[in-house]
Amino acid sequence: LAGFRKVKVINSAIARKSGTISLKIPKNIDSASPNISIFSSRWDKNKIFKLRVKTIPISTLIRDKTSIDCLILDIEGKEDEVLQDLQNSKKIKFIKNIFIEHHGYNNHSFEKIIKILAKNNFKIILGGGVRPPFWWYKNKFFSSLIYAYQD
Repeated sequence: LAGFRKVKVINSAIARKSGTISLKIPKNIDSASPNISIFSSRWDKNKIFKLRVKTIPISTLIRDKTSIDCLILDIEGKEDEVLQDLQNSKKIKFIKNIFIEHHGYNNHSFEKIIKILAKNNFKIILGGGVRPPFWWYKNKFFSSLIYAYQD
């Protein structure tokens, strides 16, 4: 954060609403690892531990008429809920660019994300993922990249 002024660090996870969530972390992995997830199904259940963390809606951090150049979401499966919060609060209109690392697992969150972005006049560019969408990966953890922007 060198070179930035007035930076405020908030020790919370972004979610749809205030509360707590249980993060799943593989044992013997650094807690700052990218392997942290909300999906316990990614690992053997006997080889993970749970960490409860505070959650807050991202909409509470965005002031009206604030222009946000770029929002990056890599939030392990809650992307659709966070975008829904931004849409419901009408704060999504202040965001120019959104980059999403979408984590899908046995739900329809990808479709929800695309619908929210399209409804709010974002242009959408899709990127590759960790696993290709073939039948043998059905109902398994995967990730894909979504870039959306407004003119």
